[in-house]
Amino acid sequence: MKTETKYPLKINGSMTVPGGAFTEVHVNGFGRITNDFSCETYHVNGQSNVSGNIKAETVTINGKADVQGNLDVSNLKVNGKASVTGSIHAGDVEVYGHLHVEGNAASKDFISKGKTTIEGNCEADDFTSKGVIHISKMLNADSIEIKLNADSYIKEMGGEEIDIRRESVSKTLGKILTFLASPKESTLTSELIEGDEIYIEYTNAEIVRGNEVKIGPGCTIGRVEYKEELSVDPSSAIKETIQN
Repeated sequence: MKTETKYPLKINGSMTVPGGAFTEVHVNGFGRITNDFSCETYHVNGQSNVSGNIKAETVTINGKADVQGNLDVSNLKVNGKASVTGSIHAGDVEVYGHLHVEGNAASKDFISKGKTTIEGNCEADDFTSKGVIHISKMLNADSIEIKLNADSYIKEMGGEEIDIRRESVSKTLGKILTFLASPKESTLTSELIEGDEIYIEYTNAEIVRGNEVKIGPGCTIGRVEYKEELSVDPSSAIKETIQN
């Protein structure tokens, strides 16, 4: 059986190419790929537009990448700006820039220290956000850790351990962040937060449901449902509590 020969693709200027199978794809200028493609490494330092699905081992976005399709990758790292009109299926995801996903996102470890917007659902083993997060539907993970640097929104979230706090910053970094969003005023808004062990602060939620629930400062909660333990900071407001 004849094996397909794969070649590297390097774009330094402006180029439009069809899809296919490559060993690696490097975009340093402007690259337009007009169909599905697969590769071991996809590296964007310039600007890339893909009209199709991508399957790769490693994807690194330092520039700007638009993917009009799905992204199937073992390791995804976004230092620049990436937009995916389909869904992402990944092993590990790291976001230090801006990631926008119109579909769903599924990964083993999801770390966002920039700005991440997911219009669908997000599923992970471990989910960490230390930037700005917006999930229009459901976040489901074993472990959820959110450090608020700006106002964020997650419609619903479920996990075994959930920890939501405001990020503490140094005075110097705090001055820089005031031009973007002050962590001192950051809140998370959610319709439903459900988990086994929950600690939240500076969170507005309609329902919080869990076994052990700790409500820290600055929360406004419609209803808390708990089984074993509930503690509430005096600065937080809860309309209704139910022990099941």
